[in-house]
Amino acid sequence: MALNLYRRHGSHCSGGRTLHETSYEADENRRGWKKCAGPIYASGTLARKFKRKNTERVTWPAAKAVAAAWEAVGRWQGEAPAHPQTPPIVESPAPPQSPPIVESPARIMIDRAISAFLAEHSEVSASNTQKKYRLLLNKLRGYSALKGYSLIEQWGPIDVREFRASWEVSPVTAAKNMTIVRSFLSSW
Repeated sequence: MALNLYRRHGSHCSGGRTLHETSYEADENRRGWKKCAGPIYASGTLARKFKRKNTERVTWPAAKAVAAAWEAVGRWQGEAPAHPQTPPIVESPAPPQSPPIVESPARIMIDRAISAFLAEHSEVSASNTQKKYRLLLNKLRGYSALKGYSLIEQWGPIDVREFRASWEVSPVTAAKNMTIVRSFLSSW
């Protein structure tokens, strides 16, 4: 899943924001938004590890480049790349006689992932919350079967958008359901 980028405002924010207030790129593109130079953070799960990390950049394109570099590697590695304006250096492919060794992520079945997610939430969530999760993830299971998907890694951003479009609920309910789907898919 893609990393979530947001700006975290400090106590001396030139835009007049409060301490630890956050904003997103869409917020800052609105008319009348007062710009500031607070750092942009990335949050999300890479290599099965959720983390929030400072990109050490103040512009959105530069922060996106840093996040893209972390996503390309697939893990939270060291410091932010030194030159975010230039794309990350990609080594040329190995000669045909010796194919490169590529580590593939663990192949996780959708049914197994849903069972584990529901089991985890059965310990800490209220019964109505568990019911909501169960109903939504059963819809996800059915949609996966309809698309012919059996592995989590087969899901892409376009599939999530199509899945959301298949819901016949209000926009507010759809947004709440998306937080559940996002949480589920980003945990793998």
